[in-house]
Amino acid sequence: MEAPIVTLTSDWGTHDYYAACVKGKLCLLMPQVKIHDLSHEQSWNDMATLMLMVRMGCLSFPEGTIHIIDVGSEPLKRDMASQGDGHQHFVPEPILAQYRGHFLICSELRPLSWALEQIPDQVVRLAVPSGLDSYSFLAHDLFCDIACRLAAGESPAQLGTPIDDFKLVRSPMPPIDTDVINVVVTAIDKYGNALLNLRYDDFERARSGRRFTAELGNRIGTDMVRTLSTHYNDVRMGNLLLIVSKSGYLQLAVNGGSAFQLLGLRPTSPCRIRFYD
Repeated sequence: MEAPIVTLTSDWGTHDYYAACVKGKLCLLMPQVKIHDLSHEQSWNDMATLMLMVRMGCLSFPEGTIHIIDVGSEPLKRDMASQGDGHQHFVPEPILAQYRGHFLICSELRPLSWALEQIPDQVVRLAVPSGLDSYSFLAHDLFCDIACRLAAGESPAQLGTPIDDFKLVRSPMPPIDTDVINVVVTAIDKYGNALLNLRYDDFERARSGRRFTAELGNRIGTDMVRTLSTHYNDVRMGNLLLIVSKSGYLQLAVNGGSAFQLLGLRPTSPCRIRFYD
């Protein structure tokens, strides 16, 4: 049997013991396991970045890979249950999904609802182990065991309770059948590049061979892009450019600089794309 592959995506950071603790348990349970850190700097309120990590990171691995995604817990959720101490406590509802041949173990339903493009083949709610002193580290106390059982051949249906009403959350997309498309920045990457909520295919369909300008919010007339670049060096150092990201969405960047720092672009910053003959 091939060695199982497990990836880790979390909000643990790299300063503390959390990642090491999970890796250690995985190695104890599956001595031949191959563990890959994808990111430990995720944020529970940054669904756009987490969506890209799942689509572009997790799903780039071979089918059969097990992905542990432990990023926060839904802050608006207030489901409480009585415990033996007579008090009400928050009880998490971790999720396991089988999607395009991959297994995704997640601390809650929300990230998968945002990240997946289709309904999973299977999606189940995992039972939280009884007798735990704390529910704060289920990646160690539950997810490692689930990963081991998946690697041994068990199916999601054997490991949890089916969820029949799983729904996808679609991020708002701008109307594209017009001469003007109002888009927004959805995420900022490590280099300060600003991802827009407009796919390249939709851009080209709306463009239909016409010229265009991309204008930045309240900086219209100051920072404008008139061409689509294929490389950062298509423009001079320090200049703004529009390029297609690996995810297939358009991206604003600065050659040799940061659009985030130099132009103040942040998630929800507006951008207007105008087409003309």
